Amino acid sequence: LLQLRGSVGGNAAGGIELVRPGFVALLPTGAIAIADNHKVRLLSADGTRVLSTLDAAGEEPAPEGHSGLRGLYHPMGLATDGRVIWVADRSNHCVQGLRLSDGRRVSVSARGGQAHGVWGPYGLAHSDDRLFAADSNNDRIVVFHAPTLRVQQTFGGSGSMDGEFDRPRGVATHAAEL
Repeated sequence: LLQLRGSVGGNAAGGIELVRPGFVALLPTGAIAIADNHKVRLLSADGTRVLSTLDAAGEEPAPEGHSGLRGLYHPMGLATDGRVIWVADRSNHCVQGLRLSDGRRVSVSARGGQAHGVWGPYGLAHSDDRLFAADSNNDRIVVFHAPTLRVQQTFGGSGSMDGEFDRPRGVATHAAEL
């Protein structure tokens, strides 16, 4: 059990200052990734130091079909393969892949309103070359080809019967299964 010392929205005084901490992912190196406000913080394995901050801000040009996309806006779920960290970018209505080594954007999914777009994604899980996303506002689960963030499959739909969802928030994998 690791308890981070610091503050939320104030002076950290020797700890880590977080504004709106949310979802957490453990990297293969032992480092900790935390979705925090409009960025992802990478912390040391013991939680005492910020190693880097990823925010995709200033990336130009925006990928085709993504005009106006500058950085992360309410990041939620996180998943990684050790080279890339995928971020469920809730208010930009997309999933972004950021290279862990330098924070550069390497992929972005279709956005809400586009064909195969996600709308308000929340939780993420990675397995092999697949990335699973809880597409909350579309009441479904989306399966992406992780390196390209191209949709491979969707399932679910609005409702409360078997195979239907009502604003799914999380996904998890075990081995190669969802």
